[in-house]
This record gives sequence, structure tokens and C-alpha cells, in this order.
Amino acid sequence: PLYGLQVNQDPFGLVVCRQRGGRVLLNTTVAPLFFADQFLQISTSLPSHFISGLGEHLTPLVLNTTWTRITLWNRDMAPAPQVNLYGSHPFYLVMEDDGSAHGVFLLNSNAMDVLLQPSPALTWRTTGGILDFYIFLGPDPKSVVRQYLDVVGFPLMPPYWGLGFHLCRWGYSSTDITRQVVANMTAARFPLDVQWNDLDYADAKRDFTFNKKSFKDYPEMVQDFHRHGLRYIMIVDAAISSSGPPGTYKPYDEGLKRGVFIRNATGQPLIGKVWPGPTAFPDFTNPETHEWWHDMVKDFHDQVPFDGMWLDMNEPSNFVEGSQDGCPNNNLEQPPYVPGVFGGRLQAGTICASSQQYLSSHYNLHSLYGLTEAIASH
Repeated sequence: PLYGLQVNQDPFGLVVCRQRGGRVLLNTTVAPLFFADQFLQISTSLPSHFISGLGEHLTPLVLNTTWTRITLWNRDMAPAPQVNLYGSHPFYLVMEDDGSAHGVFLLNSNAMDVLLQPSPALTWRTTGGILDFYIFLGPDPKSVVRQYLDVVGFPLMPPYWGLGFHLCRWGYSSTDITRQVVANMTAARFPLDVQWNDLDYADAKRDFTFNKKSFKDYPEMVQDFHRHGLRYIMIVDAAISSSGPPGTYKPYDEGLKRGVFIRNATGQPLIGKVWPGPTAFPDFTNPETHEWWHDMVKDFHDQVPFDGMWLDMNEPSNFVEGSQDGCPNNNLEQPPYVPGVFGGRLQAGTICASSQQYLSSHYNLHSLYGLTEAIASH
């Protein structure tokens, strides 16, 4: 084999080294292992200070090992230093002193802190799940990334036009303005392959609707773009407007009937607040939600022949903390250890951690929300 593995009894730990040269890549005997229901901690020495990864954060490519705390818990907020951002990738890559590289992936979706120390060393501290580690031996960075992707899956191969020139911003407030933008680009002989719209197109900011005044010729606009060789993408937010009278908004009416929304402690759909106002959050871990989502997307595509969807707000983002009714007082909302999340509480900027999904609690599934929506959409 390419590696040696030693299991130490006292102090308990694992030591992984390269067979050739004997360099220690992982040594968890450097600090005690904690293994409780909502607090798991394990540490390792690092063979060098050159460590990258543990996204998504606003950091240099090479992370600072001088007592840096890195928090993973998906959060919708503009990038700033030292805060948890939109994605969670519990994977790091280390460049060793001789130019070899290795990687480590912790398959765990709970809120966590990763602490980098100057010795150099690294501590994983997670609020649930199990310690399920994958170690990639490289020996070069490209091989490490390839081995990592063999485990987590490869990115989707984009359509050829997806590699072209795209234009998007908030504020194209009508079809007239969107058409004019494309005309201006063409007149300036600027290459343009794909035109996008932000939420301006929607009726009262609701998914799967369009404004019958400012976007009255919306389907025709998209067809015209197609005739001129352009593709078209519009934004779709994760949360579904819940405030319309029954029978007036099919995505919510159907979703209620089919039981597709995340539920609060009393078993009712959890209601938060996003762009359209009060909203419910689809539970994409539920197979029924996939069927419902397919039907809603198809209904809209039958009206507007879009080429792709921009999936947004799927951290999931919420403008009230937890829900319109707050969150219960329990050990998922106030766990014994709260990682360094922005706002200091797990429900800050998102939905209640104790809300229930088909697979488990949101406490366990939160950072997988965007991934499960992408899977359902694909």
C-alpha cells in the first residue's frame, strides 16, 4: 500500500503516514477525542503550514494557521472576512515540504468549526453526525482533487453555451429594457450567448409567475432571443409565497396538498419571510417534493421556454430569524456548543434548526439544502 496505519490505544488515536519516506499525514493522538451526541471533536497534526480549502470563506488561497477559526454553516450574506458564507466544504488540501500533496474530507453536514493552530495542527469540532473521514494521498494537488471528486461526485458537465458570455443583473425592470440591453450589446458588437433576468420578471416576486404588465410579452421575448441564437435563464428562489388566498397560487396550493414543505414543531408548514413576504420552504429531501417541483417547473416552461434556472436563496435564506413565530426552546435551537456562526445562533438568517424534514431535522440537513434543490431541479 501507499500508506501505513497505526492505531494507538493510549492516548487513543490514528496515525497515517506515507509508506515511502514515512511522513506523518494525520496523527490524532495529539489531543483527546470527544464523541458526544452534539459535540464531536478530533485533532490532528499537519505536516506543513500550507493548507487550502474548508470553503466557503473570504480568505487567501493558503489559510493562516495562527489560531484561525473557520465556521461551516450555510449563510446568505455578502462576503466578509471571518464569517460563514453560502457553502460548506469540509475538505482541505495540504502541500507537504517535498511538494507532495494530500487531502482530507469529513463527510458531515452539521454546523462545525475547524480550528487551525500554529504547531501546525487542525481541530475538527462538529455539532452532530459522525466522524467519517476520507484521506486522499495524491501525491500531487491535481490527483488529490480528482480523488476527492471520485467521492463527492463530479460537477455537472455544462452545456456548450453555458461556457459562453452571460449578462445578468438586478434591475432589468421590463421586457422592453431586457430587449434593449440585448440590442445594445449587439450594436456594440459585444459577444452575448445568454441573457438573464433577476426577480424583476415575477408577479409580486413569486416563483413560477410573471408580471402581466411590465413583462406582458415575456414568452415572446424568450422566443425572440432563441431566434437570434441566444439562450435565456431566470432566477428561481427556494421559498414559496404562502400569503395568497387559497386557490390563487398553484405552487403553494399544490405544495400544501402534497405535503412538500418543511414543518415546524407543531407539524404545520414553517412560515418565514423572503422577497414575496410570508413563505414556506420546500423540503427537497422528500421524494414527493421532487414530483411537485417537476410539475411546477414544467408548467412554467410550457409558458416561458427558458433554457436554465438560476437557483438562489437556497442556504436557505430567511429575512426573519427562524420563522414568523420564532423557534422552540430545545437542544437543537440552543445546542450545548454553537460554532462561530454569524449572528451567534443557528437560526440567524435562516429557518429553525429543529424544523422537521423528511430525512431528519434541519439541524442535520441545513447545509445540504442547496444541494438537494439542485438534485431535484436536475
